[in-house]
Amino acid sequence: MSALIAMVVKWLARKAMLLALILALLIIGVWIRGEWTAMSNTVRMMEEKRIARDLLAEHALNLKERAEQLTESSSAVLRDFREKERRAEEVRTDIRSLEAERARLWDDHWWARKNPLSSVSRKIMILDANIALRRETAREAERLKRAARQLVDASPELKEARALLDEARNVHASIDDLDGQIAADDAMLKQDPIRKLLAELDRQLPLALTILAGIILLPIVIKAGLYFLVAPVAARFPPLRILPDSSGLVQCTHVQNQTEQCRGRISSVSNEITIHEYDELLIHADYLQSCSLAARKRTKWLLNARLPFSSLASGMFALVRIVSDNSATVVVSSSKDPLSEVGTLLLSEGSALVCKPRALAGVLKRRGSRLHITRHWRFFRLHAWLTMQLRYIVFHGPCTLIMKGCRGVRVEQANEGRLINQAATLAFSANVSYANSRCETFVSYWTGKEDLFNDSFSGSPGVYIYEELPDARRRTGVTGRGLEGIVDSFLKVFGV
Repeated sequence: MSALIAMVVKWLARKAMLLALILALLIIGVWIRGEWTAMSNTVRMMEEKRIARDLLAEHALNLKERAEQLTESSSAVLRDFREKERRAEEVRTDIRSLEAERARLWDDHWWARKNPLSSVSRKIMILDANIALRRETAREAERLKRAARQLVDASPELKEARALLDEARNVHASIDDLDGQIAADDAMLKQDPIRKLLAELDRQLPLALTILAGIILLPIVIKAGLYFLVAPVAARFPPLRILPDSSGLVQCTHVQNQTEQCRGRISSVSNEITIHEYDELLIHADYLQSCSLAARKRTKWLLNARLPFSSLASGMFALVRIVSDNSATVVVSSSKDPLSEVGTLLLSEGSALVCKPRALAGVLKRRGSRLHITRHWRFFRLHAWLTMQLRYIVFHGPCTLIMKGCRGVRVEQANEGRLINQAATLAFSANVSYANSRCETFVSYWTGKEDLFNDSFSGSPGVYIYEELPDARRRTGVTGRGLEGIVDSFLKVFGV
């Protein structure tokens, strides 16, 4: 009974939490909608005010141009008025000048001014006469100015021009008022972080949606083009044979008296390898589990000095070199990958195996001898360009390759023709025919369950080696694992 009550309480608690989440989302949605509406209205009103301001500015400009045209048509009346105004101002200036001179004489010669026969007195009398004459002239100039002013005021063109200028001043006042409102609205939007965020979202939303649509659709378009256009073309080309005259004999151990080809599963979680006094083992440090005390270990920086890029790109660098004066055993097992298994393949004299260096955990070879590796480019084969693998790395015997594979390594005969997922292929005999065929369904390729091509091997004698579970971390291509997928595709070009 208590268990049932506890189960009901948990169910109710989960539903209550879900209800609270839904309510929170609804409330947040309503709040955001309200803020969005207010911000949209403010932005819309600001845009309308800007449009109205532009229209008013254009109207004020038209009014000024019309006033200038009317003023130009009444230029004779205006010139006459301005001329009379100028003449009246000149007379007033002369009167002020004469009055200033008389005041100076009057103040400086207080005794001489009282003598009617003195020169100062005569000059004052002359100045008074000139001032009286100028004042009469000023009155006449003012009368003529008023008459000209009446003509100006009576001109219909000038009346209309003044009215237009007054209207233009009113329009400019309205423009200033709109500028103030727009500045206030803009300041409000900038001061409110929520509205600023919403405004930025509103501006960036179309671009974000476009980018999102591109991210969603671009891989589909690329994969569709590769599947329906590129893959059928690649499948029609004749197969490649890297070294037709080499031997395809591959043995499962380094025991020299074996004559039969190995097949089936050759790997296990750990593998024990015997090192004789004439052997040396180059093993990746992550796969060295234990070794005999009698064995000597040193560092081998590159798997092959002639292939520095391939050694570095495949991880086969800073290897552990193990030798022993007597027979010693080494246990090889992955210390980091729980799904990785290891197996051994013996290449006898004359045997050649096309192998991706990333599939190696180590190599057992004769001490003091150079590991024989050759590179084979196929620049002039369209098949190589379509499958984006231009270089093939071939390991020649005698040597023993320690292969690694996700959840196991298997060896199959290629004499009857076999298909295998390209992502799973680790190696194949250099004398067999190697071709590609498109994977069965577009959906499985689109969803990433299969690679675009399946590898096809045929010819006898010869084998191909593959891992039982293709590692998802090596999914390549621009539609695979982003930047890492692009890098893996680049390494595939070089056969790594």
